[in-house]
Amino acid sequence: MKKLLIIGFALLVWGSHTALAQDSLHLRKESKNLVIKNRLFVDFFYTHWFGLPEGVQQHGFNRGANAAFIYDMPVQKNSPFSFGLGVGVCSHNLYSNAYSHIDGNYDVVMEPLPENTDYSVNKLSYTYLHIPLEFRYINPNNEFKIAVGVRVGVVADIHSKYVGKNNALLQYENGLYRDVRLKSDKFPNKTKIPVEATFHTGWKYFDFNASYMLTKCFLDGSPQIYPLSFGLTVALY
Repeated sequence: MKKLLIIGFALLVWGSHTALAQDSLHLRKESKNLVIKNRLFVDFFYTHWFGLPEGVQQHGFNRGANAAFIYDMPVQKNSPFSFGLGVGVCSHNLYSNAYSHIDGNYDVVMEPLPENTDYSVNKLSYTYLHIPLEFRYINPNNEFKIAVGVRVGVVADIHSKYVGKNNALLQYENGLYRDVRLKSDKFPNKTKIPVEATFHTGWKYFDFNASYMLTKCFLDGSPQIYPLSFGLTVALY
């Protein structure tokens, strides 16, 4: 009886070890077959702005970011071609010498700050939620990827921020040499549904990205500005 128990225990241990080994091999195979399809990714980019009023100069690194989750839908089973549809959020920033505000007609005005104005931050931020739609090609063998598409969204936030010395243009009455922090989100004539063309190409976890805004950020009567962006993408899944 004792010998039977020992033999049974040994068979149980051996069977468990074999099952665990098979599971481990299966997981390794699945991991090996995993193709990064940009289902969840983050874009980091530089933005160049077009349509700025005369005298307004962008400077510094106009950094921005986009994050999205996209559901990948193959054209047919095992096809390298697919459509992607999802949700995301994108933010562009304009660092410049412009003071952005609303005039008496409720239009956006961008005026150059006086020369030699000392400030540490002066920017306009533009953020929108979007639905990305892409047509994709992903090679399952070498994981080369290329995708073109559009982002159709709704504006979540536009605000200006200034940190620096006071001056008459800022319409402050506490002296010209006092440091001020001004932030405004009063931009009523924004384009509510932005549309941006997109492009991605790369290999596995890293891509090059580019985007071009097809709609202006503001309605007629305000500066007709729009961004062109390019940068790097980190694909997490």
